Amino acid sequence: MNNKENTPASSLAVGYKQRLALGCAVIHEPKIVFLDEPTGGVDPISRRRFWDLINDLSEKGTTVFVTTHYLDEAEFCNRIILIDEGKLIANGSPDELKKMYITNPVIELNTDDIYKTLEILEQEYYPGNISIFGNSLHVRLNESHSTDTENEIKIISDTIKNHSTVRINSIQRIEPSLEDVFMNLLEKKAADVK
Repeated sequence: MNNKENTPASSLAVGYKQRLALGCAVIHEPKIVFLDEPTGGVDPISRRRFWDLINDLSEKGTTVFVTTHYLDEAEFCNRIILIDEGKLIANGSPDELKKMYITNPVIELNTDDIYKTLEILEQEYYPGNISIFGNSLHVRLNESHSTDTENEIKIISDTIKNHSTVRINSIQRIEPSLEDVFMNLLEKKAADVK
């Protein structure tokens, strides 16, 4: 722990506290470990190290149950259960979930004004198939638009250019993420309620 052995646990940084807690939880080599939000409040480097520890445990035969709001972390898991409002909405491996729920191409779009871009595309092009991901938009192509991805990228670009002064920084097809899966499921649920 980088010469922290004499430091009181209450004085440790969050990342060290989380690693100490994991060490205490596994010192007796349990067959099953439950970790609730183990990387909450932890910096990105510590998050990665923590997942290395979790993977080491798993490889040694320990079953590890993890709850997380970070769907990029869930990609490290063998099996995933997605829950919304206390109800199970999907389960499977990361690859199974992506293949099952994202059947059409996903386009990632980065502009200098994602909110204006979202407004334009919602009105003109893909209502309900666009989600904000950090500083980017993910556009899930419809069945009728998914056969020629390059042409759809050109149509999206032209739509934005024709309706605003928004500058496109990048636009490309990407592999869907678990966040794409989760957002797709929530949007389908909202559409079913209407």
